[in-house]
Amino acid sequence: MNNVKTTLEDSVSLSIYKNWNVRGMNIFSYRHTESRVFPGCDKYQWTFSYSPARDAFSDELEKNHIRLSLNFIPAVEGRVTIGAKGLPTKTYTFPKFRNFDWLYIDHNELLAAIDDVLELKCTVEIDVDLTNQDVELFDQKYTVHKFPTENCVEFGSSRFKVQSRQENKENSTDINENALDFEAKIERDVVSDSSSVDEPSSSASMRMQKPVKPLIDEIFIPLRKSLRYENQFWNPITTKGSMKNYPWSVTYNDDETQVHTVGLIVEFALGKGVREVDAKLVVGAKGLPTMTYPITKSGKFTFDHLPYNDVYNAIVDKKLDLSCTLVIDGNSIKKFQTKFHEYDKYPNDLVICCGDDRYEIHKTTLRKISPVFEAMLQNSYATKSNNELEIHDFNFKTVETVLNTCLCRPCGEISVELAVDVLRFVEKYVIKSVFEKFEEVIERNLSIDNFFEVLRCAYDCTRKDLFETCAAFYKKNKDVLKNTETFAALPGPLVAKLLKSAYKFEFELDIFLYARENKIRLDMVHMEVTTVSDFFRTVPFAWQYYDDTLKLKCAKFLNENKDIIEKKREYQRYPSEIKDSLNGLACCFGFYKLSV
Repeated sequence: MNNVKTTLEDSVSLSIYKNWNVRGMNIFSYRHTESRVFPGCDKYQWTFSYSPARDAFSDELEKNHIRLSLNFIPAVEGRVTIGAKGLPTKTYTFPKFRNFDWLYIDHNELLAAIDDVLELKCTVEIDVDLTNQDVELFDQKYTVHKFPTENCVEFGSSRFKVQSRQENKENSTDINENALDFEAKIERDVVSDSSSVDEPSSSASMRMQKPVKPLIDEIFIPLRKSLRYENQFWNPITTKGSMKNYPWSVTYNDDETQVHTVGLIVEFALGKGVREVDAKLVVGAKGLPTMTYPITKSGKFTFDHLPYNDVYNAIVDKKLDLSCTLVIDGNSIKKFQTKFHEYDKYPNDLVICCGDDRYEIHKTTLRKISPVFEAMLQNSYATKSNNELEIHDFNFKTVETVLNTCLCRPCGEISVELAVDVLRFVEKYVIKSVFEKFEEVIERNLSIDNFFEVLRCAYDCTRKDLFETCAAFYKKNKDVLKNTETFAALPGPLVAKLLKSAYKFEFELDIFLYARENKIRLDMVHMEVTTVSDFFRTVPFAWQYYDDTLKLKCAKFLNENKDIIEKKREYQRYPSEIKDSLNGLACCFGFYKLSV
């Protein structure tokens, strides 16, 4: 099959915001885009990330410059163009790599270009070989327009340029060969797992039990040798995966004592309606053994990786890309029961009453739908004489819509108000059926008039996707929404979560500083110090500005995480008066069981 030499192009923008540093300078948090594919071809994935200067006051280029990076799956070669308002546009050519990073501009030059927010635009072109079949699929997906330039397909802001055919020539480096070897290991691992599933004995059963392809997502954690400290390396705080339905992230927790094993902190969330999966995390890099860790449920997991010195010695030329691949066995995904229409064969023996309205159903069906209903029936909420169950906290239309959805019956027209009530009913009665269509109704009809009702529902019912939609809506309409009495009456924790989601703040403190700068009422009492990063971001501010509330919150976190904090270099570099004050307050928490 002949290959077509092709150039794929895609563009994305990163929003860079100002964050006030306690030293009076502006700094910028680490940011990255979600995983993307090139228009017309989903075989190549890429992400773009931004890292702030390590030390804006340093004279060393490596420390005072902004660092940008690209990650590709699989390895590709091409060009990248970076530009923004008030900054020079620069183009860089990169060889065939999975990870390409470079120094962009000086910290102060970027700082001077930011007014309120800076949109940093990244345009990537990659040169790849596509088969004729790939090109035909592209032609089926997109409308082809004729342009003066021959062999050029263009749509939106992206281009798909077909060049002359030529043989596929690769000049692989040792790093590329190692990456391919690691890919092969993962592929063999996945195939061997899939083949271990018991095969049906007949062709009919084989058709019924067709294997599901595994879900695979890969991220890279760049480990770099420290230029300041001997025998030490550093890495970004957390790297997130790009699998939309199964969000996950990895934090590479290096051991600063250089004696113990390096740890992996993995956060993983099951998809909607999923209660269990058979997944594993495969971690490897050039010069290091490949390790595999099992994951079956949502949560935060800590795994031991390798001894610190083994990892440090594997870092060649001051850098090592650690590959983390999440593999989910498609055949192992177990979902909650979402359809109960098979129970319709039972005669109705229970009546649900909402005022004067009635809904007939079988008790067995109701028990299957909700554990709350099951408990109510077991505790004689339904009287034996007339078998009636009364519901007073929701109207009949809401109850009817929920039960009809569970039983796959028509629901009629769904308004935003009804959809909100349905989500609240589902939350209260712990119903595990899938109700995404109600969220979709709300998202399509979200407006200024119903925003606050929807926001409170998303917050109270822990609807993550709906809450993020509300946050994006708030960001676009903040000038109208934040000056209303309804916004002022929102609880502090809800406002903090809304701002964090809307502006992607990495640290809790930055949320409250942003609120203060934009005249949003948000008391520091609502701030929570829940991570090590938050702790080290908050301590200097609390002691410089004599904020007793924040001091107590930092001391409480220290008391609960003393073994971890005291090993960190940031803590060891604190002035003795700050450490003494922290330890004194922390002892009070431990002795008197204080609460903040």
